Amino acid sequence: MTALRAFAELRSALIAAPRAQSLRTPSRKRLCVRCASSDTQQAQAPRLRFAPSPTGFLHLGGLRSALFNHLLARKLGGAWILRIEDTDRNRFVEGAADSLTEILQWARLDYDEGPSRGGPHAPYTQSERKQIYARYAEELVSAGHAYACFCDPPIASAQSKHAPPNVCSGECAQLSSDALAAKSSCKAPAAIRLKIGPEGLPRSFEDLVYGKINLPAKAGQDRDFVIIKRDGFPTYHFANVIDDHLMQITHVLRGEEWIPSTSKHLAIYDAFGWQAPRYAHMPILVTSEGKKLSKRSGHVRVEDYRAEGYEPEAVLNAVALLGASWQDAPPESRYGLQTSDIMTMQEMISKFAIENVNKHRSAFSPGQLDFLNRHHLILKCASDGTLTEMAERLLPDLQEAFPSSPLMEIAYIKDVIVALKERINRLKDVAIMGPYFFSEPDYTVPAAKAMLRKTSEEHYRSACEATYERLSSMTPAEWTADRLSAALAAVTQDEPGLQIGLPLRHALTAAKIGPPVAIVMATLGQETSLARLERAAHTKWTTPAEDRLAQILASCDTKQAKGVQKKVHVLRARGP
Repeated sequence: MTALRAFAELRSALIAAPRAQSLRTPSRKRLCVRCASSDTQQAQAPRLRFAPSPTGFLHLGGLRSALFNHLLARKLGGAWILRIEDTDRNRFVEGAADSLTEILQWARLDYDEGPSRGGPHAPYTQSERKQIYARYAEELVSAGHAYACFCDPPIASAQSKHAPPNVCSGECAQLSSDALAAKSSCKAPAAIRLKIGPEGLPRSFEDLVYGKINLPAKAGQDRDFVIIKRDGFPTYHFANVIDDHLMQITHVLRGEEWIPSTSKHLAIYDAFGWQAPRYAHMPILVTSEGKKLSKRSGHVRVEDYRAEGYEPEAVLNAVALLGASWQDAPPESRYGLQTSDIMTMQEMISKFAIENVNKHRSAFSPGQLDFLNRHHLILKCASDGTLTEMAERLLPDLQEAFPSSPLMEIAYIKDVIVALKERINRLKDVAIMGPYFFSEPDYTVPAAKAMLRKTSEEHYRSACEATYERLSSMTPAEWTADRLSAALAAVTQDEPGLQIGLPLRHALTAAKIGPPVAIVMATLGQETSLARLERAAHTKWTTPAEDRLAQILASCDTKQAKGVQKKVHVLRARGP
């Protein structure tokens, strides 16, 4: 009885499975990373894959891997697939795969084949491909490249004092037919191990990012390793190679943490006589403290940034800048960014080059994300379709923040977004930065009261009255930002020395900072703007004590006025 027969009897379910593709699959030619050409008459289209494990939720490093696969596939005119590698059942997290595909849809990373889309190489979830892996393992055993190992894991680890966990001395490979028959009769559980020859594992390979990589030799590294576990599931390494081959993957883009595993992958390719794909290992992302960015790191999950209101275009733009160079110009803007760093998906595809992925680890900057998100919001405001989508997405937040406001029409919300686009980092900031667009200004807040202390009540009233008189004669058709800006300029020309900016901003918004006054009025509309100006002009904003203080300050020179203001500040700080 052979080792193959013993193993097959231990897994009767696998015997009934359909035969997998033969080991004699023609090997693929290695492709040029730039033009996807080969020395064959008909070049194979580039194929890439994003193959996450559902052991947690997608973090920023995983999103960058998916993005770079997408960019290279689109740049080369190829395709990329989504494959769920769920063979590690001990770390499997229920719902993680669904969450992952949902995030990819949110990010508009449209993979060509995958669990929800199907394709010629389905299924694309490894736990559904067990029979395929078993058949390929059987062929390796039949060819003498692998063998059934009946050692218990603790025994296998104890075979050598200096061996890493779960290794075997190779005695199982030398079992006699009688011994194999005995193991089979008692239905002893078995794993399958790949035989490693005296030359050891491959330690040298070409990488598209790091160039020639020579892995150092380590004690126990060249021992036979498991490709099918005792529970019937393949190891990550075996399933990874089988799937990459069957799915015709030509380029593998993944994190640098997988560099040490490449030796095992190349050993499996060699055992089958297959051509390995081109490898490109990307530098990992780190925290601000220089530690590896992982699923256990704080606040690195992509869904957290989605929940906080960041645009998918900005998040993709941010991770694209990590570990890759996009142009040679020196940084000149905030957070070390320049305007050319603000890229749409089409611009990233056009600019992407695998040779520009660098070897240096990068830290994620929330400040950069805010900067990029604001600029992507501005870009999206230029399209009526995306602007409408943003308004519809913002509507529930506004209804919650201003439940009694009647101003919830999508067309009006679009106008508000455009008015505030230069002031907000995230869409949800609209409710914070522009509450006066949906409710009456709150003149009682400290910031609004502080504005009044910078002008006299007489000056304030004159500014509101003069502006009201000028604007009340405008027709609704004339009520545009440009016409309003010209009208406000005319007010200051007619009233030399009259500063209208602060009084109007207070009357209309009760906020010190905001869009230009003309834009605020154009957005609020003629009726609301004039009503607020008229009410402000006839409101007594100051108390008798404040009026007296203003008289005192008016009678003082600059130095005396500063002294009085300092004493008043101290008294106010003490409270009543």
